[in-house]
Amino acid sequence: MNNPKAFSKILSVAVMVATLLSRPASAVELFHFKFDEGSGGGITNTATTLSGFLGTVAVDPATDIVALEADSPSAQAGDGSFSNLGNGFLMATDTTRVLDITNGPITVEAWVKINGSFSKANEGIVAYGNSYKMGLKSGRQVFTLFGLADITNAAAGGIPADEWVHLAAAWTPGTGVDFYVNGNHNFVANTNLRARPIQHTYLSMGSEGVNNTLIGSYDRIRIHNAAIAAGDLDSDSANPKGTYASTIVSYNFNEAAFPSTNALSPTLPADTCVDILPSLTGRPLWVPGVSGD
Repeated sequence: MNNPKAFSKILSVAVMVATLLSRPASAVELFHFKFDEGSGGGITNTATTLSGFLGTVAVDPATDIVALEADSPSAQAGDGSFSNLGNGFLMATDTTRVLDITNGPITVEAWVKINGSFSKANEGIVAYGNSYKMGLKSGRQVFTLFGLADITNAAAGGIPADEWVHLAAAWTPGTGVDFYVNGNHNFVANTNLRARPIQHTYLSMGSEGVNNTLIGSYDRIRIHNAAIAAGDLDSDSANPKGTYASTIVSYNFNEAAFPSTNALSPTLPADTCVDILPSLTGRPLWVPGVSGD
């Protein structure tokens, strides 16, 4: 460099930066979990406002609620449904793998009353095995082949909230999906995709499993190993359809208490995720501490 003064200034700045970098930074406590809560799933970080959950799955009995209720599409005495809040949903264990029908065809149908004050980008209504699902995506009806595609009923627009709506999706491999909203039909061609093999044997209702719950009320959930025609769907609110030889599950949620059971065999008892998930994920248990904790 031909300018000694400029070089001297640059050297001085470099020495100053190196000195600052070499100084130890002031210690900042980012996390301090005392684990003194003693109950529930939440754990509190006293160092900052960031807190978390004990274990691998965030479910909390105080907020992730599923309840049986008297409301239903038919409004008839004795006809019930279930509702959910937070991340609450129902789970059934399919030990005999009767829902492993990934080769299709598959029809999923349900009566749903969406809570109008709640929405997410993706929401599950009925899902099985992390393989196939009927739900919503940005408020539109969707049939999901997990890991492969969301096949969307774009023609239906947003599904109305705060009223009972019958939704059905009939997927035929190599053809596409016939969507129905209150019996109104729309076909979406999708010829190349197949459902992937199941990743587990759990049926989720009100969610696609752990995340992406759809907050609302649910009734008359059915899954068929067939592409059910429009006239055979359970879309008449006052007059429930019977089941068919192809029907695998039919939940009516008329019990006085959980679990709810499949009207067919096997019964596939469905209970709340708060009751089931901790035993699956091995969440640690609270125990008395030492040294005054």
